Amino acid sequence: MAAEPRRAPGPAARTALVAVALLLAVAAAAAFLSSADPTALRIGLFSGSAWGVPNPTSNRLYDGIIADFRSRHPEYTVSYRSGIRTQDYSERLAQDILNGEEPDLFFILPEDFTTLASIGALADLGPFLSRGEIDPGAFYPNALAAGRLGGGQYALPFEVVPTLTFMNTSLLARLGLPAPRPDWTWEDFLSLASRATVDTDRNGALDSFGSVGWSWLDAAYSNGELLFDAAGTSAAFDHDGLVDAVDFYLRLAELSSGTQVPTFESGRVLFSPFPYSSYRAYRYYPYSLQRFGDFEWRAVPPPRGPNGKNAVELRVLLVGMSKRSPRKEAAWEFLKHLTTDEEAAYRILAYSQGLPARRGVLFTERAGEILAHHISGAEEPLDATMLDRVVADSVVVPRFRKHAAALELASRAIVAERPHRRVFGATYMTMVNPFFVALDDGIREIVEARGDKLVSYDPGSDQLKQIDQVEDLVRMGVDAIFLNPVDYRLVKPALEAARRAGIPVINVDAPVSDLDLVDCMVASDNVRAGRLLAEDLSRRLLRARIAVIDHLQAKSAMDRMDGFRAALPAGNDYIVVSRYAADGNIEQALTGMETILRSFPRIDAVVATNDPMATGAIAALDSAGLAGKVLVYGVDGAPYAKKLIAEGRMTATAAQSPVGIGRAAADVAYRILAGEQVEKEVLVPVSLIDSSNVSRYGVDGWQ
Repeated sequence: MAAEPRRAPGPAARTALVAVALLLAVAAAAAFLSSADPTALRIGLFSGSAWGVPNPTSNRLYDGIIADFRSRHPEYTVSYRSGIRTQDYSERLAQDILNGEEPDLFFILPEDFTTLASIGALADLGPFLSRGEIDPGAFYPNALAAGRLGGGQYALPFEVVPTLTFMNTSLLARLGLPAPRPDWTWEDFLSLASRATVDTDRNGALDSFGSVGWSWLDAAYSNGELLFDAAGTSAAFDHDGLVDAVDFYLRLAELSSGTQVPTFESGRVLFSPFPYSSYRAYRYYPYSLQRFGDFEWRAVPPPRGPNGKNAVELRVLLVGMSKRSPRKEAAWEFLKHLTTDEEAAYRILAYSQGLPARRGVLFTERAGEILAHHISGAEEPLDATMLDRVVADSVVVPRFRKHAAALELASRAIVAERPHRRVFGATYMTMVNPFFVALDDGIREIVEARGDKLVSYDPGSDQLKQIDQVEDLVRMGVDAIFLNPVDYRLVKPALEAARRAGIPVINVDAPVSDLDLVDCMVASDNVRAGRLLAEDLSRRLLRARIAVIDHLQAKSAMDRMDGFRAALPAGNDYIVVSRYAADGNIEQALTGMETILRSFPRIDAVVATNDPMATGAIAALDSAGLAGKVLVYGVDGAPYAKKLIAEGRMTATAAQSPVGIGRAAADVAYRILAGEQVEKEVLVPVSLIDSSNVSRYGVDGWQ
């Protein structure tokens, strides 16, 4: 049983807590760092990706770079604290600074740099740069500028992620439209989007769409406009270029006004903006199985405005040095290695979902070989010249402390071009899982069909962030909130905030612990889902050694395992030999399955409590030469899982209907707002999909 999660601090104070902790720490005169050894470096880093996509190989990136450095500088030791998740990293770093225990060097997420630099937590690197040991021209200039505040250079860039435009080439060919040129403009974009927004089956409803997800901010950045200065003290909302950008955004939105536009994953949308990290994650095996697998697509540069370039935002992962480090010389040596060593740049290409901030690496033969490795199908890697140009032309957006709140206020004003009778809020565990994208689509379909508005948030599996999001929705005065908890117990402060404000909460998919604080819970019959898996397994095998890939923070996953255990025949013929908590995501399941196989190389079946974890397990089994030799079960009925079943690579999935859950939840919300009494619990039926019936369900969408 996993240890009880640490109690979260008060949700409203989270941002203030981090900032205050930093201010107190920098002002403190307490002893700094426990080790006085000038050669024993401590590095601050996180597990996984900085960009919100799966990355099971981040440790290979860091360990490889450290090993290279140690081979050249054996006089130094380098250590780091492992296991810190990206979503916990900023708070952990703040706490370390408060306690006088911060590392000598640490990675800096884009949203943290301005705060860290402005309160004096970072050393000014100017004196080190003046030695001439680093050529500033080796970096992309915009990436280098991301580590600058005022007149000081407080961090160096390590990794960058530009924004690209994903293009559905299957839809483009089906509609007979030409592909855009690399230097295409807003007007080219609008023309293609207009021609793609059509009723192809002539039934009176649009079923093909030009774009989704392209925001007024994308328009602004592609027209060379930054909204705020670095400190957030002045805004540029009266600039002609920004006015033009908003006008273009509204023209684009008007193409599908009054119609629910599906996600890019639906295969019915021509263009959508995505970060390069999504391309790197989902164009390559095994994650190419999970998203965008049912149609042909490729990435192109963003369209440009009349005053801009074919690029929008550049996200930069920085590395800074603690101002209080007693090991600054050693830290400088490692910082140089991290950011300028060619081998480190190749490791970024191989083991991360970003691009090196060191310019020129993309054009080497070795970079081409790395990017061609494991790419899906017959796809060719992105053109190095195009990638280089998009990175160089992108804008780095300053992220001051109230940046997100300021953007939210501006966005609400801009997108309110038509009145909405009601506004609903939604927050889901993670939108990386396509299940929640489909669930959101189901809610949005009903809400927008009534002329109302849905504001959806993605906490990225961070419970503190989800609590903050609910508090934001409460302040907005939404009419009702749809909530899928990150942690079914620790979400309670969010439920209490909504209850105090008198806002109904409809709990979707995974039940919360405190059901008395929600108005209704709408979910699949999760106990039944687990029973279906056990019944199928016992029909196929008379005895089995079983590995379980689970999600201990989700009550829905726990209910599935309860149903599975209850339906498994009694006795010693069916033994769970290992259980691994993978938090519901594909990369942790891949790592977990590899770990299980090292201890238990002979297993007969894998039972995962959702389809992403089943997919991760399949990838590990493939690598171990066990493809098709082990039964693999999941829960969801995701399109990519059904495709794996049809290919004979997955045994079965207990299929849910996320769109059905979303529609039912929206219906419940409207009944509550109409003053009707509703059931406390609404269960949506599940069914088993295997090779015998997968063709009936189809592999192109959710059931």
